[in-house]
Amino acid sequence: MNMFRRAVLTLTAIIATQNIGAAEIENVEFSESVSVAGTDLELAGLSRLYYKVIFTGAVAGLYLDDPASLDDVLADTAKRLEFVYFGGLDADDFVAAANESLAENLDAETLEKLRPKIDAFNDLYVDIEKNDRYAISYVPGRGLELAHNGEVLGTVAGDMFANTYFHIWFGDRPFNRHLKKTLLKGEFD
Repeated sequence: MNMFRRAVLTLTAIIATQNIGAAEIENVEFSESVSVAGTDLELAGLSRLYYKVIFTGAVAGLYLDDPASLDDVLADTAKRLEFVYFGGLDADDFVAAANESLAENLDAETLEKLRPKIDAFNDLYVDIEKNDRYAISYVPGRGLELAHNGEVLGTVAGDMFANTYFHIWFGDRPFNRHLKKTLLKGEFD
């Protein structure tokens, strides 16, 4: 993996997390709750993401339909992972990072079976600029949705696919163990 792609992964990885209601971090507000396809989700964790250890590259919020379900974030329950980035990134960098992380978390058969859906979802990514917000949301029976600055870019159906895509952040081999650990602790690290 090249250095830039590793940086993309690291941006969304080295964090501090806090279990709180509505919050502001690094002058970025996260709502106490959000509604996705008629499903209300509550803020369960909030993170500061560092770039090269000393610069805040992004912040993230994890929303769940039941914040007590932090122990089983990969269960078939509604969830949303929302990032606000403090610098621009190309869509291709998100795609490359997602593909690499999924390959590390899925067996070859599952990856091949889900490849059309993975590719369809990855095609939704757009280049982002400073202060852009990405939200990746899942609602059972609806699929995985990608939104950019509040505008839904698309939804890819398939509950198995949607839950599998969250393995990027919460699988056995997440792109950063610290991200997984601290988001799922639900407390400031």
